[in-house]
Amino acid sequence: MSTDSAARPPSPPAARRPRIRPTTLTAWLFVAPFLLLVVVLIAVPTVSAFRMSLYTDTLARGPEFTGLDNFWQVLRDEQFIGGVRRILLLGVVQVPLMLGVALLAALLLDHFSGRYPTLFRLSVFLPYAVPGVVAALMWGYLYSPTFGPLGTDLLTDRLALPAIGNIITWSNTGYNMIIMYAALQAVPKELHEAARLDGAGPVRTALWVKVPMIAPALVLSVLLSIIGTMQLFTEPQVLRPQAPEVFDAAWTPNMYAQNLAFSYSQFSYSAAVAFLISTIVFVASYVLLAVNRRRSGLR
Repeated sequence: MSTDSAARPPSPPAARRPRIRPTTLTAWLFVAPFLLLVVVLIAVPTVSAFRMSLYTDTLARGPEFTGLDNFWQVLRDEQFIGGVRRILLLGVVQVPLMLGVALLAALLLDHFSGRYPTLFRLSVFLPYAVPGVVAALMWGYLYSPTFGPLGTDLLTDRLALPAIGNIITWSNTGYNMIIMYAALQAVPKELHEAARLDGAGPVRTALWVKVPMIAPALVLSVLLSIIGTMQLFTEPQVLRPQAPEVFDAAWTPNMYAQNLAFSYSQFSYSAAVAFLISTIVFVASYVLLAVNRRRSGLR
């Protein structure tokens, strides 16, 4: 045998094509229906709305490509800016108040878990089961100066925002309470015992043990509340016939987009409004999650 043939390194084995494991295929089969719904109900409408927003409807020549002109016009639109400002003010006041009440209810339910827990959960969660239209009609009846028990008109320019905030708080506190209560059930009981042995009472245990342990659930509740606040539509739309001088067509950004599309047939401009609303929601959600990750020590 020659020296060259002895020194020649062995040839590498032929590369094999990676095989899909049965567990991976099963996982994709379970995820496929959800991905299909995301693509059909979210991705496709979002891309279609963005494409539509790049055009301007004209009577003579039909839709014309105008690029980002609709977006610049929306950013200078006083009605849109007024609606966003109104929603942000509502969120700054109503979201902390609602989540505070939900957290207090969850802590009370966790502490007094042995005393009629089902009745307490049902009494707080039941308003969430009421459809939004029905809840708005019911509170509209209570707000009416003619039929309401107070005999005072609460749907005025000064009180309209607190009135809407009250309906949202009444409807969604139970939902957020269930999220927090479920997270409290996962807190190890050993931590409660350790806090009790260290001399901590129920209040200090709740503040320094329970609340920090359910921080991810609190972040989830804040995120869902922000998204829900920016999508506010049902309550003011239902109450609009009762107080048309207060709840105009641009009282919220969603109402403004709906009115532009279906009352004035400005579909391209309405698509730009809707896309900017989703952008604001995305930015707010991203900032919230980024701050939470930084506070948690994650990158």
